[in-house]
Amino acid sequence: MKGNILIASPNLLFDSFFSKTIILIVDQTEDGYTGFILNKPLKIKIKEVKDFTIYNGGPVSNENLYFIYKSNNPINGSLKIQDNFYWGGNINEIFKSIEEEIIIESNIRFFIGYSGWDFNQLKNEIKNKNWIVGKNRMESILNINNKKHWKVEMKKLGGDYIIWSESPENPMSN
Repeated sequence: MKGNILIASPNLLFDSFFSKTIILIVDQTEDGYTGFILNKPLKIKIKEVKDFTIYNGGPVSNENLYFIYKSNNPINGSLKIQDNFYWGGNINEIFKSIEEEIIIESNIRFFIGYSGWDFNQLKNEIKNKNWIVGKNRMESILNINNKKHWKVEMKKLGGDYIIWSESPENPMSN
């Protein structure tokens, strides 16, 4: 599961938090899964990361800053997601790498909070068709940046998902 994406199914359209989200699973342990929502930009800025967009990574631990990044040289404390993609690590090293332009905005994504599931919880949510497991496309992960990407993913799935791709932001207003 690690390195794959979860696409919120139409079953979650009325979920105030996960509706129309795309989540990258960055870690898998015997206890569960950790992921970050890729398509919920926030309107906040943090001086250490210049004018980079910050994303809402999920409802857990939303007082903390997290990050994923692409690099041939991982920083101390990072955990590998897949080839040249990592999450976490020494935040001061990341800030320094940004300041020195070793890491540029197109190679990093910052999040406030994360999404987490107990091991069986996510398996049950997938079984109940709340999530669609997407094929791993790490090379394009950092390009997913807004709710429009959910619509694109629905259209790629085809069939009945094409109809759902056109659903309004608030399904109650239809």
